[in-house]
Amino acid sequence: FALSTDQLLVCEMLAGRIGSTLDPVVDFLDGSGKKMPTTICHVGNDPVLAFRAPESGDYYLRVANISYHGSASHVYRINLTHQPMIQAAFPHGGETGTSQQVQFLLLDGKPNGTLVKRTVKFPDTPTLTPTSFQFQPDQQWQAATLSVNSNKNLVEREPNDGNQQAMPLGPNDIVYGQFLNKTDQDWFRIPTQKGKHYSITCQAAGPLYSANPIVTLFDPSGKKIKEGRSVENGGRTQINWQATHDQDLLLRIRDLRFGALGGFGMLYELQVATAAPDFQLHIPSQHLQVVQGAKTAIDLEVTRFGELKDPIKISVSNLPPGVNAEKLEVTGKQNKAKLILVASDDAVAKSQTIQITGTATVEQARLERKATIGHLGVDSEGRSVGSTVLEQIPLTVLHKPIFRLYCSEAYLYAHRGSVFPYLMEIERQNGFQGKITLQISDRQNRDLDGIEMQEVDVPAENTQIMLPIYLPETMHINIQSQSQLYSQAYATFTDQHGQQQHFLAVSEKRNMLRTLPPVVKLKAVDKELKCSTETRVRCRLKLQRTSNFLGPMDLTLVRGATQADCSLTPLSIATGQSEIECEIQVGKQTGSQQLTFRATGQMAGQTVISETNVSITVTQKQP
Repeated sequence: FALSTDQLLVCEMLAGRIGSTLDPVVDFLDGSGKKMPTTICHVGNDPVLAFRAPESGDYYLRVANISYHGSASHVYRINLTHQPMIQAAFPHGGETGTSQQVQFLLLDGKPNGTLVKRTVKFPDTPTLTPTSFQFQPDQQWQAATLSVNSNKNLVEREPNDGNQQAMPLGPNDIVYGQFLNKTDQDWFRIPTQKGKHYSITCQAAGPLYSANPIVTLFDPSGKKIKEGRSVENGGRTQINWQATHDQDLLLRIRDLRFGALGGFGMLYELQVATAAPDFQLHIPSQHLQVVQGAKTAIDLEVTRFGELKDPIKISVSNLPPGVNAEKLEVTGKQNKAKLILVASDDAVAKSQTIQITGTATVEQARLERKATIGHLGVDSEGRSVGSTVLEQIPLTVLHKPIFRLYCSEAYLYAHRGSVFPYLMEIERQNGFQGKITLQISDRQNRDLDGIEMQEVDVPAENTQIMLPIYLPETMHINIQSQSQLYSQAYATFTDQHGQQQHFLAVSEKRNMLRTLPPVVKLKAVDKELKCSTETRVRCRLKLQRTSNFLGPMDLTLVRGATQADCSLTPLSIATGQSEIECEIQVGKQTGSQQLTFRATGQMAGQTVISETNVSITVTQKQP
């Protein structure tokens, strides 16, 4: 892309927040490939970079993975804009219907960002629970997400770095604070009454979250009562307790990296409230499944607030056809329960969202809460695009298994540079007799070291097949004592409801192989060739044979993107022959490229393969 001098470009990477396995490395480069200096911050694990062009010209954006891994799940999304991003806003929220000055820290490519003040009018929305709204201080900036509520809102005041300087808080007050330097910690004084229930919630705040607050509650003598860490709870922590005396308790807020990190963007939002009788339901899984004709147990976590001791009745709505939920009532002493879903044999195999609802009666009033489940697209810090939890819970009714895949897990021996046929067993189930495709498994417990499995089809009704496993001659010797491989198989079919279904099963046993040395090696005598276009050039090769393999081989030129303009008439190498001379037809393409020759033969039911590379430089043919 082209930028003019001092022009800003902000790159927001979305990977962890959309459930990707990518751990991204993002760089801006100049036209020569030199890495350019940027300012960077993070939303969870995802980086946000701001770059100002030192001069007009072409620049590049490079995205990579921090490791060498890659797969279909290593996805990412990039937002590019010339608008500066709001890195932090303080205070991050305010009371409904009020106006106040807010400081905004811009991520704009300057070393420490730019700090500006704007007046914010908070929406007149009556809500005790903090809710968010979008605010754009300037049309040239990206919008920020701020908080609004109808409680009393306070801004943390310094000095409050010790218990003697603790800032007083009232019931339901909301405080916006920040750790301005690496040793900043904030103390608050909370009046409590014996027998009453209280709840403290604290979470990182700001458009680009960087704080990880630790909340510690002390009694007047300094004895620790409870502690919560936001890093262990998706950026938010909650402490619930019942007061045992009429006394003022002390609350300390400090960052996880206390003593090492501080700054304007280290923001948090704190609320201390009297806890009314209430409860929450949460499902620790991220997706629910039940198999046709079977049951599944769903773990429910119950969090009670205040003095709620009444039983909670669980109900489920929008279940797929053929699926029912067993009756469940969570008693006052339980904080965990199991909800049983039962699927009939003819339940429709499909995915859809359901709702799980808990109902309790408090002083003749009906209290109803929806169960939540973790969002599929979250990173290791619990960040996601949008809400981190869902009330619409995904449930999949799985079709009955139609086959099992397994093999012998005994150690077998195979030469490097060969294709080894490994016997696989298939147990067909529930009347399925169709075609099954075998392939390498998506997941392995060891590095494959270049090993490949050739995809094969198991014909209808067959229950055994040989899976070809290619062991390259370039495998590392003695790096692994053996290869422990996993294969998988899949099939596509139409079920009893006329729906197309796909079934995949991973082998229950591993393909265990120990490697032996190669039995033959193809080498180039002429390692570099020079010729002109539209000519033929001779190339000498040789086979280094062992006494284990003296048989014939076929010589071919492996087709590749750089070899499209060269061809070789397939050549047979006779039994015992070790010296080979072949002729290559060169086309009209000029330049240097690499040719890969492959020799293929058969030995005791195994395919033997050896390859070698030759460099060729082609110049324009003179008239």
